[in-house]
Formats: sequence, structure tokens, C-alpha cells
Amino acid sequence: MTIKTISERRKLITEPSSTLIEKTALEFACEWYEAALSSGLLPSKKQKSQKAWARANFQKFIPKVIETFVTMLGDPNQPDKMKKEIWAAIQERINDPEMIILNNAVENTKGH
Repeated sequence: MTIKTISERRKLITEPSSTLIEKTALEFACEWYEAALSSGLLPSKKQKSQKAWARANFQKFIPKVIETFVTMLGDPNQPDKMKKEIWAAIQERINDPEMIILNNAVENTKGH
């Protein structure tokens, strides 16, 4: 697919054809919530449901999803079909300003 105009590029950023990154971030958020709840990091009575918490916080997990996906791309044991889906999702978002900001935030926290 060739993107011809700036408005087409903006549309892909705001309305991506692939939601693989967001769905995976939502799954990461759900898993984190369960682990935090079972280890006592979250007081059970004061927290929202797992789904509500994950929906409200999944964007925080996007940098980790991207990192995981990039690692998977270099893994010879991952199926080619999966790698193609991951590659397409990442390429669609490569110039997303929000993704760039999130990536910079992650890079700034490493080593602290």
C-alpha cells in the first residue's frame, strides 16, 4: 500500500488498520493487574475491575509491547506469518508522534 498524502498518513495514525499493538498492550495490562493484585500491590477493594483498569492503563504498556515485538522479529523460532503481522503493525505506527513520545519516555527511565 502506498500512502500518497499527509492526510492519508494522519488517518493511519489515528485509525490504524491493525490493532495488534493495542490488543497486546491490553493483554499485558490485564496480566500486570492480576499479578499486582495477587502480590498485594493493589488493594483489592479500592481498585476497578481488571478490564476497567486495563482499558484505562493499556497505553502505558505499549512501549513494552513494541520491545517484545521487535525481539520476536529477530527470533528464528517465530512463525513468518506472525512476524509479517508484527512488522506491518509497527510500520503503520513508526511515525506516530504518540509512539515516539512513549518510546522516549521508556528510554529515559532505563538505567534509573
